[in-house]
Amino acid sequence: IIRAVDPAGQRTMSSPKIFAPAHSEISDDVVDRFVASHQAIAELLVHSDGLDHNRIRLSSPVAAIIRINAADAFTILVYHAERHLNQAQRVRDTKGFPT
Repeated sequence: IIRAVDPAGQRTMSSPKIFAPAHSEISDDVVDRFVASHQAIAELLVHSDGLDHNRIRLSSPVAAIIRINAADAFTILVYHAERHLNQAQRVRDTKGFPT
């Protein structure tokens, strides 16, 4: 999973249906919500300081049979965010994109 979401990776992929957006319109507060969600993740990381993230096991929201440790989950979240930021930058760099 980490390799799949690595921002340095060039491979494109489709999101699992569970994560597919309900509509394609982008709300005006999308950046604020993105920042807020990542601030919440940062707070989780701070509050979990001292815990062994390699021993805490989580089930994937895609398939409960997939289990990962918290350390990998945090890495996946960071990589995934970087991947989206890179994607947004490519869109902004597209010729004709509004300035």
